Amino acid sequence: VSGLSPDAVVLVATVKALKLHGGGPEIASGKSYDNVYLTENLELVRKGCSNMIKHIQNIKKYGIPVVVAINRFSMDTDAEIDIVREEAIKAGAVDAVTSNHWALGGFGSIELANSVQYACEKVSKNFKFLYDLKASIIEKIEIIAKEIYGADGIELSELASKKIARYTELGFGNLPICIAKTQYSFSHDPKLKGAPTGFSIPIRDARLNAGAGFITLLVAEIMTIPGLPTRPAYYDIDIDPETCEVEGLFYDYVLKNKLHDKFGIIDSCGTSAYHIGSKPDYRTLSVLKKHGITFNHQARQLCNDDFFIFDYILVMDLSNLEDVNDKRPKNSHAKVQLFGDYGLEHESKIVQDPYYGGIDGFEKNFMQLNSFSKGFCSKVLKK
Repeated sequence: VSGLSPDAVVLVATVKALKLHGGGPEIASGKSYDNVYLTENLELVRKGCSNMIKHIQNIKKYGIPVVVAINRFSMDTDAEIDIVREEAIKAGAVDAVTSNHWALGGFGSIELANSVQYACEKVSKNFKFLYDLKASIIEKIEIIAKEIYGADGIELSELASKKIARYTELGFGNLPICIAKTQYSFSHDPKLKGAPTGFSIPIRDARLNAGAGFITLLVAEIMTIPGLPTRPAYYDIDIDPETCEVEGLFYDYVLKNKLHDKFGIIDSCGTSAYHIGSKPDYRTLSVLKKHGITFNHQARQLCNDDFFIFDYILVMDLSNLEDVNDKRPKNSHAKVQLFGDYGLEHESKIVQDPYYGGIDGFEKNFMQLNSFSKGFCSKVLKK
């Protein structure tokens, strides 16, 4: 996408982590280290190097030189460091050097800096992607599972299969993918250390990030965490019933077209509890101001009562649609659908996320949502 490609990769390794991957006891936050991590144990280090070797092999599949930075601590012995260096070079690393920056500052990482500079300037590279974007979503998942994780294959849940089929049908099959899984193992099981084999990757769910341009696959029980608010606040349909102050694009359309007597309550919310009470993104306010719309909104979360108060709950993208339908009580009469269902035939039904782009994305969304508002009023009020 950017046209940029890396010149080298620095892979950080510690003797402690390699001992853990070699079969050492679990390390718990706030608890003292087991003696195995405080004394020399060459057998555990060499066995645990299988994890580092797999990482080196994975990096080399992209045609990029790799330098291993051995983050050395006071309990590490020279013999243990020598094993890590030996195994790294044998696996194809350009170099493996110790770094004591944590103790000596910049002086402690001069050797590492020199090795990285050498890898960038002197070592030939032939950067390539792991898969072709034209491959199907399932093919991409299988390539990553087999080539990067060392799995035998993948197992798709019924939910994931349906979503992948839907995303493909909507024309998103050529997007790159991101697999969310445990960071403690190449497998889905955090207890499988080293470089395990003989397992399949269970894909529990799939999520489309249409604006950012990728698809996330959720593995096993992994949970994702919220990032910054990526949803422009004028996605919401909102009016303050006490003052009739115009608060959102939809109500602005309703008011200007003298349709306010046709609607009861017009309100807005998010599907999650993130940023409750927060003000809109400054780019949202800028675009709305440009179009003469006053907006004074604070976020709230979707609640159970909404499914019984409102006749329509309109959402922006497929992830919203799935989330709202998951929360919807069985006896609710509310119609949950994409706002884009009311757009023109040639328009995309998905409102893409403009957060990480410039203000042009917000302007584009404004025009798209304005069209949806017009279509909704036209179609619904004719019934």
